[in-house]
Amino acid sequence: MSSLAPITFECRRETTVSLTEIVDNILVPENWVAFTGWGPLPGIRTAKIEHRTPDLEGTRFRVISTNGDTHAETIIRWESDRVLEVRMDEFPSPLNRMATHFIERWSTVGNLMTAGHHTVVRSFELHPKRRAARPFLRLIGFMMRRAVNRHSAAVLASA
Repeated sequence: MSSLAPITFECRRETTVSLTEIVDNILVPENWVAFTGWGPLPGIRTAKIEHRTPDLEGTRFRVISTNGDTHAETIIRWESDRVLEVRMDEFPSPLNRMATHFIERWSTVGNLMTAGHHTVVRSFELHPKRRAARPFLRLIGFMMRRAVNRHSAAVLASA
């Protein structure tokens, strides 16, 4: 595992959709095609659950991008209506030479029950394998941020 600091970014969106509703949406693999990518960053063609656990932690998805590449996404933390963490790894080449893994974290700010809305924060950590990979991961992070903003708008409008 690399000791280099990760490349980070976050996207925020105000919504009335609970994190539990978002997770329910994530657990339907057909919904993953709503991630359409941005520029040369591919979207998602299909996703399937490879392994599902009762408490969701350890639930693993196999994702196929619109360019045919695959990677794995595993739920590593789920605290009902507070936080969801997903680890992305098993990247194709050349990304597998640049990054060990990515972490996506969904969390909420504010209280949906008392205020009628809250802010959903999607934060990302892109973990480089070596210092020379950081500029490439920054570029990937820029494209991911654009794609995630667009995806968040779609997910939070339809969940």
